[in-house]
Amino acid sequence: MKKLKLIIVFLFLSQIIWAQEGTKNSYAPMSYMCYYKLNNYSGTKAVLYAMRGSQSIALDTARVQLNAFVFLNIERYPAGMYRIAFDDSIYTEVIFNKEDVVLEADADNVLYTMKVKKSEENKVLFNYWLYAISIRDSITHVRFQRERLTNAGQITNKQKRAFENQIDVLNSRLSNYIEEKAHKNPELFVPVVLRSYLIPSYREYLMDPDNEPYPTERLFYLYHFFDNIDFNDARLLNTRIIYTAISDYMSTFAKPAKTVVYKDIIDRVMNLSKGNEAVYQYSLNLFIQAFENTLWESVFVYLIEEYYLNSYAYNPDQGAYYKKKIETIKQLKPGKKMPNITLRDTSNHEVSLYSVKSKVKMVLIYSSDCSHCKEVMPDILEIYEAYHSSGFEIYAIAIDDSINIWKHEINMYEYPWVSVSDLKGLSSPVIDKYNVWMTPMMFMLNEDNIIMNKPRGMEDIHATILQLLKMKK
Repeated sequence: MKKLKLIIVFLFLSQIIWAQEGTKNSYAPMSYMCYYKLNNYSGTKAVLYAMRGSQSIALDTARVQLNAFVFLNIERYPAGMYRIAFDDSIYTEVIFNKEDVVLEADADNVLYTMKVKKSEENKVLFNYWLYAISIRDSITHVRFQRERLTNAGQITNKQKRAFENQIDVLNSRLSNYIEEKAHKNPELFVPVVLRSYLIPSYREYLMDPDNEPYPTERLFYLYHFFDNIDFNDARLLNTRIIYTAISDYMSTFAKPAKTVVYKDIIDRVMNLSKGNEAVYQYSLNLFIQAFENTLWESVFVYLIEEYYLNSYAYNPDQGAYYKKKIETIKQLKPGKKMPNITLRDTSNHEVSLYSVKSKVKMVLIYSSDCSHCKEVMPDILEIYEAYHSSGFEIYAIAIDDSINIWKHEINMYEYPWVSVSDLKGLSSPVIDKYNVWMTPMMFMLNEDNIIMNKPRGMEDIHATILQLLKMKK
């Protein structure tokens, strides 16, 4: 029986090879496969994933045949980094780029047992990982020696420089390894990938006498963070590299969190991306997703007006949506008059926002089934009771679709303010009218219904009320 299985697998692989050899002599596209033998693995399937940004997209499933998994016609996938996952803990990242991929490893330690029997891309990839581990271990050892002498108070400036030079030499070996492979095999994608993982070195930058030093090392990285990433190479979109790099750049340099800081980061990345339409659009979409529904509304407006409306992939329908959205945002900025609205209260009486007279008014948009709303309501109730007699009122709009749930909520917590709703839930025009993307959402108004603030917390509400009440004295 075992011999029969081996014969079947042999015939299966022979057919694949025969088919590929046949296409070499014809004008049909070349067909490639990925063959992966995983020893000591008891599972029966493997799943192939594409890696695009933060997403892992399932593409294909292979069933085990004598401990091997075969994915056919991988030429249909663009050059990039892919993941073959066997379960939650065992997976292998591989590069597909118009070649057969034949791998064999042991499930107990995939990296150290990996044998790349066919695929120039992956031979370089896995050899690099092992080499990089040995380099990192050597760097750790050097740093340990340096720290030991430093803690003992026995280190000299000469020794410090010697340790730093050792680390520089070790790091340079990684970049030299990559550049050597790129020079020998210019058609390979893997050097582009591996180069992207390297962090630019400020010390190496200073070694060039033509380079001017930066006031701080942080400023150097602000300008040179992406030096090793080729934003003109759209193949990097089929990896996690550009997504991770932009995310890391944002988390590192978007401090303090200010509109001007975010705009500066966006401009830097978009300027790098402008050489390739696909990368440009991906970077822009990444920023739009990050800022569309946040407190940083002015940053979102900037993205749409400065970039999207002039982008390569401008879509009229999407453009119309964004234009309407940013116009709404502009109408709801502090200093603008809050658009009026008329809704019905729990007694089915129409109550307009403008009809509510008070020195200070808060428009509170919430949902009865919103858990975060329930958490903050006691604090809002406390604020209401503290300032209502001085001229503070709340116009609370419930994004609900059940009158019973809405009334039950109001009666149970004894909300004393003006409560209204159109009971249309998520289909309510209120959502578009006031650009509601979260609940609760609050606007602080003066007696003329001018938006004075969009508070971000209870202290912000207190401060705004006190300021407006003081202005009325």
